[in-house]
Amino acid sequence: PAPPLTLPTLEPLPIGMALSCALAPRILLSHFAASASNSASNSTLHPRRRPNPVPVHVAIAARTAGFSNALTNCPRAASRADAGATRSSVAAVRVSASTSGVTSGGGDCSSMAPGVPNDFAGFNKVASSVAAERNKAPIADAIVPYLARAAAGGVLLEVACGTGQHAGHLAPLLPHLILQPTDLDNSAFDAVTHYSRGHANVRAPLILDAASDWVPRLLSTLAAGGGGGGGTVAAVLAVNVTHISPLAATRGLITGASAVLSPGAHLFIYGPFTRGGAHTSQSNAEFDTSLQGRNPEWGYRDVEAVVELATAAGMSTEEVRDMPANNFMLVFTKL
Repeated sequence: PAPPLTLPTLEPLPIGMALSCALAPRILLSHFAASASNSASNSTLHPRRRPNPVPVHVAIAARTAGFSNALTNCPRAASRADAGATRSSVAAVRVSASTSGVTSGGGDCSSMAPGVPNDFAGFNKVASSVAAERNKAPIADAIVPYLARAAAGGVLLEVACGTGQHAGHLAPLLPHLILQPTDLDNSAFDAVTHYSRGHANVRAPLILDAASDWVPRLLSTLAAGGGGGGGTVAAVLAVNVTHISPLAATRGLITGASAVLSPGAHLFIYGPFTRGGAHTSQSNAEFDTSLQGRNPEWGYRDVEAVVELATAAGMSTEEVRDMPANNFMLVFTKL
C-alpha cells in the first residue's frame, strides 16, 4: 500500500492579516456597488449627465495588483518620473475649443459639446496618482513660501487639477487661501472630492478649458461665491500640463493667468521642459518623441519659449527652479 500522505504544517496567519484578506474583496465589491448605485441615481436625476466613473482611488486599489497590466497606455510610465509621463489628469490634454470655458457645480458635463467622449477611464490612473504622490511635496516646497504672505481669502486656482491630490496636500499648508481645482471635464471629480475631504478651504471643482476664453466666466463664478475670496485670484498653479496638451492650452494658461492676477501675484508652471531646444535627459527625449507620435500638437515646450510668452503677457520671470527627476518649476510674477 502507498505510504500515508503527510501534509506540511502551515503557520497560521496573524489575525489582522487574516481579517484583511477575508474582508478586502467584500469591502471593494461593496464600494463598487455603491458607486454603481450612485451613478444610476445621477443618471436618473440628470438625464444629460454622464454616469460618474468609479472613484479613482477605488480603481487604484482594484488595479494595484495588476500594476504592470495597467500601464498599457504608457508602458514605461512607472519608471519615467523624469519625463513627466504620468500627468495628474489626461482630461486636460483633450483641450477643445468646442467645450465651454467654466462650469460650476462639481462636474455637470451637460455644457460640453455633443460627442466629446469622457475618456479619462482609458488613462493610466494608477500611475497618474503615483506621480502626484511623488511630486506633491517638492511642488509644495517650491510654491508655499511665495504664498505665505498672500492676502487671506484669496484663491489659489489650479488649472488641470487631475485627481486633486495637489489641492488636498496644499490645503493645510495654506489655510489662509481658498483652493479652487479645475479641469477640462469632470472625469476625475470623484477623486478630487476624495482627496479634498476634510479641508474646508478647498472648493468644489470647476470645469475649465485653458484654450478657451475662460477668464470672464471664472471671475463671474468666483465673485458669485463659487470659489470664495470674492473673485480675487492670489495665484495660478498648473502641474504637468504644457507637454501633454496643444500649444494653445499653454498660451491660454499664461494669458488667462495674467488677466486674473493682480500685480505681484504669481503663476506657477511645473513639468518637464527643454532648455535651449535640448532635452535634459535621454528618457525625456524618448518620451517627447512618443508624445508627438501620439499627437503632433503635444510635446515638450522650451523654457525660453514659455518665458517669452509670459513676458509678452505682462509677467516677469521670478525663478526657473530645478526640480526632482529632471522637472522644472517656472515662477512668474504679474507686473
